[in-house]
Amino acid sequence: GGPWDRWKDNCIEKVYQHPPFIWQDNDVNKIYMPKWPNQWEVTDPVTGVGIGRSTMVAFTTNETVLSRAEAYVHLKEYDKAVADLNAWIGSFYLVGQNGIESLTRERIAEVYGDPSSNRYIAEYTALEPTSRKPLHPHGFTVEAGEQEHLIQTTLFCRRIETIADGLRWGDIKRYGIVIDRFDDSAYNDDNTTGFTVAATLGEKDLRRALQLPQEVITAGLEANPRNENRPDHPFCQ
Repeated sequence: GGPWDRWKDNCIEKVYQHPPFIWQDNDVNKIYMPKWPNQWEVTDPVTGVGIGRSTMVAFTTNETVLSRAEAYVHLKEYDKAVADLNAWIGSFYLVGQNGIESLTRERIAEVYGDPSSNRYIAEYTALEPTSRKPLHPHGFTVEAGEQEHLIQTTLFCRRIETIADGLRWGDIKRYGIVIDRFDDSAYNDDNTTGFTVAATLGEKDLRRALQLPQEVITAGLEANPRNENRPDHPFCQ
């Protein structure tokens, strides 16, 4: 129903380098982004029956260039960071077509620094969730202004690039991003209300360190601390 609805003159084919596959019927509504290659393994040459497999690539150019962009931001080499972000965008979107633009430092400043702009993204709140999360970095600082704007841009691109890879958790821990778990049992689709926060994982919550497997704890390895038994833990302070 949005501006890039597939039924509006095949708009999705004008956005992405590799258009997503949309499966829509009475029972299933799914959108598959082409991320990993499909490799067909024939198990019965006579009938042609087989199994679809895929190879998950551990290190990709796209994820690496976004990691380098983040490093450039911390080094305050902002032009190099924007160049890397544009390299990623060019691999994902049809830049230069249908209003899709390259990034510039000025455009990023508008999106994150100009509340009067219709492109402005306000900081996340539970009542008005956005992609711009408050940052509580651990062991380093992010300056307000252009550095924070570029980090937000990079994290947003990484969120898209690493979907289903399990890498978002590293970004969340690195920047101390608070996680709200929502309860939609009272959600009203007519006015999009009724979401309530059922639980929150704060930036200093000890549960951010995943618990060790029970078998190694039983074998004698000390378990990772939890809030209730280590309120004095340095991470909590």
